[in-house]
Amino acid sequence: MKYITTYLLVFLPLFIFAQVPVDPLKHKEYGFNMTGLASNFIPFNSTKLGLQRYAFAFKYTRIKKRTGKLATLRMGIGVDNIIDDTESFNFNFRIGGEKKRKLTDQWTFISGNEFIFFLEPLNANAVDLFFDGAPRIGVGYSHPFGIEFHLNNRISIYTETALQLTAGLPPIALRIVPPTSIFLNVKI
Repeated sequence: MKYITTYLLVFLPLFIFAQVPVDPLKHKEYGFNMTGLASNFIPFNSTKLGLQRYAFAFKYTRIKKRTGKLATLRMGIGVDNIIDDTESFNFNFRIGGEKKRKLTDQWTFISGNEFIFFLEPLNANAVDLFFDGAPRIGVGYSHPFGIEFHLNNRISIYTETALQLTAGLPPIALRIVPPTSIFLNVKI
């Protein structure tokens, strides 16, 4: 079953859009979190990968009329029901802008600015004196950094990390989100 899923997600978009060239000035990108599927083929380690923040990402790139520069709108959403010893609900949403800097023909550096909203379980290893056992909820600002590898002009793989300043419960937090997700990105 996982081989069929991999085949459909990777090769089907190539067959569907093979005849239509990508417009570099206006296009859409759909990103899918492939960490769970990749860990079935390549065991990263024997421990659980943990909370995957965004299951789906969407990017819309167009040229600005006033400045003539490319602008990218990025959105991400993650909804998860994590079941360990207790049931915990997880929801993450982000929206913002993105800039890309081409490093080589196949490698691109990604940076952005985004507004985030989250509701997630508190890390079991974290020490929180005021909100023990309560979920983290709030809004904030995130500055993501990432690296993208282009397999061809339509499909790429990327991962990213982020520096986040959040407000809510707990009151104010500054944290670094590690790059634990692998995204498969399809350009249309």
